[in-house]
Amino acid sequence: MINPDTADHLLLDLHTHHPVPQPEAIVSLDPAQLPAEGAYPGQVYSAGIHPWTLAGLSIPADRLSALRQAVMRQDVVAVGETGIDTVHPGCVTMAGQLNAFRQHIELSEEVGKPLVIHCVKGQDIIAGVRRDMLPRQAWAIHGFRGKPTVMRMFADLGIYVSFGIRFNSDSLLQVPAHLILAETDETSGRIEDVIGALNAVRPDITPELLHANLLRFLTPL
Repeated sequence: MINPDTADHLLLDLHTHHPVPQPEAIVSLDPAQLPAEGAYPGQVYSAGIHPWTLAGLSIPADRLSALRQAVMRQDVVAVGETGIDTVHPGCVTMAGQLNAFRQHIELSEEVGKPLVIHCVKGQDIIAGVRRDMLPRQAWAIHGFRGKPTVMRMFADLGIYVSFGIRFNSDSLLQVPAHLILAETDETSGRIEDVIGALNAVRPDITPELLHANLLRFLTPL
């Protein structure tokens, strides 16, 4: 696996869909969208099948095969995004979402890479799956804007919480420092802009803290 700590920049951004290259970020893509390995030296990715793009009760065999091949690449450092969305009108049934979520978890455990999770009002379901499957690899909820009660539920399960440009200040103030990540998923701006907004509310959130947390998140367990 590529070691992001050997680059001449700090890896700071857990999750972005900005076009590559994004040397400070993990770029999240569907397996079919991944550039050829080595096309952007030093760039790292996460690969997953977003809940919005699912169809049916499970991931089709061809897409699952492509996902498996993708997450085995050295430049793919995380699995996802995957997860649960109870609001988006285009999502498949909850049974289909759950099956796909579990398939991503199984791949995460198989390849020893962490999981990036999309959660829209699905926190109880995600927490239940974690308690049921007892995964070893790290999980992160990306784009967290929930209340402190939801944050504490995730934190109690050892799940990282990633904040974008929009966030709940009360949750940010209460989340354990070692579980904080940052991202640019919802903004056209830079990760430095997000970090500045987080730091204005909580001064201990620095690039150095976020870099250390992200490297720990990426370390296989």
